[in-house]
Amino acid sequence: MAPPSLVLGAGRFDNRQWLTTWQRLDHNPQVPEVLRNLPVRHPLIWLN
Repeated sequence: MAPPSLVLGAGRFDNRQWLTTWQRLDHNPQVPEVLRNLPVRHPLIWLN
């Protein structure tokens, strides 16, 4: 699972390593429990 905190933190703190890590992770989880606990599914739309 690709947590939105990685991409949002990468943008805020200008950390390319966090962004690279986020890009490598699964962006389409199928487990209902994971989907239920992942409120921000498209964090890129939150970036300016």
